[in-house]
Amino acid sequence: MPATVFNLVNVIMGAGYVSIPFACRQGGWAALAVLWLLGAVFCYTGHALLQCCQMVDHESAAAAAAAAAAAAAAAAAGTGAETGDPTAAPRADSAVSAIGSKADSSSNSSSRVQLAVPYKAGYEAVAGRAFGQLGLAVVSGIMYAELLGICCVYVVLEAETLATLLANTQLGATITQLAGPSGFGLLACVLMVPTVLLPDLNALSVLGALGVMAAAIVGFALAGLFCSGGSAALSALADTTLLKLQTLPQVLGVLAFVYAGHSTFPIVQQSMAQPAAGPKAVTWGYAITAAICTVLGGFGYALYGSSTSAVITASLPPLSLIALLCTCLTLCNPFSAFALTLEPVALAVQQQLGRGQSTLYPVRAAIRLGLAAACCATALSLPYVADLMAFVGALLTMSISLIIPALMHAVLMRQRLPLWGLALDAAVLLLGVACASVGATSAYQSLQLKLAAA
Repeated sequence: MPATVFNLVNVIMGAGYVSIPFACRQGGWAALAVLWLLGAVFCYTGHALLQCCQMVDHESAAAAAAAAAAAAAAAAAGTGAETGDPTAAPRADSAVSAIGSKADSSSNSSSRVQLAVPYKAGYEAVAGRAFGQLGLAVVSGIMYAELLGICCVYVVLEAETLATLLANTQLGATITQLAGPSGFGLLACVLMVPTVLLPDLNALSVLGALGVMAAAIVGFALAGLFCSGGSAALSALADTTLLKLQTLPQVLGVLAFVYAGHSTFPIVQQSMAQPAAGPKAVTWGYAITAAICTVLGGFGYALYGSSTSAVITASLPPLSLIALLCTCLTLCNPFSAFALTLEPVALAVQQQLGRGQSTLYPVRAAIRLGLAAACCATALSLPYVADLMAFVGALLTMSISLIIPALMHAVLMRQRLPLWGLALDAAVLLLGVACASVGATSAYQSLQLKLAAA
């Protein structure tokens, strides 16, 4: 359980924690209340998704048992015909009936399951069962679009962090002189794109584990700076606001981006020694993520007020040891996660080309380089990490982690849920649609304004 919760926190929080203080700047202290509200809703849809996976697993196990019984019955009937035993076929029919009744009971009530649950169904398997092949294609498209959007955010975040790290150095000045404002973005691309060519991405997952450590260290650093800040910290605290209604919609996308990860929940559950404890692990994962982000957002906003940067490490005291440590740890997360996030999309492209896993390495490399180049080009044209994160979070993460799981749960479990359960799914669905619409529109308008002013 501890290892699973750690992995879930790492997956859920990702690199989005760096913009939580900026979300508080945009929405005021009310953003922290929105943080916990969305966390509770996302946790519910995580439970709903795992419940749908269990139902699909039960039905698959029941169908497999029925098929095995039918095969046994056919074999027994054939043996009876050959030996002239008139009782063989009736006995076979009884076996089919008995196993069929067990399958029905396992399908209708989880308390009477008599078949082992294989825990094999994933996000796309549930989508296919709920919406059919056309719906599965749509859901898969949204899922892969989200992954590509996250890769774009990673490039912009890496560029912002490199700019913070090298701002007062001769190397930073040279990069800016040679390549202009996009120099650090190009440097981020040069560093991150080659990782997609690695034949084994497991080494990158070790660096990804630093994400939780980085978030915790940044949170402790902000808390320490605030407690030792004296009058300057109190002055910044006085500059904060309880509620900023006009810019609050931008908070929705940023916070949703922090809570992404539903498509990986079934895989994480399958890797557990006791998969039945998956929902409990999801609850702990969201509680810990919300707590870490609350510390980060609260102390970051209290310490810097209306001057809080889009990436909180840029607000830390320049040339200080704590700023150097936090910035270097923040660099690791996008660098390690870029290739890992891009890999499912690359595999899907390979399958669509009809080549699958046996694709020759040059073709595999070309696919990954093409996708990485597209992400880098998008990131260089939209170098605004908070707005890009808000847009991806509102439009795509809200869809994959909130709207679609609630809809799948209502469709697949409609005959098993009480009326209040269906009403809850409907409420979550409406909330997700409203938040996605408002958040994406607000982020898109903010991006347009910044691009026009650039």
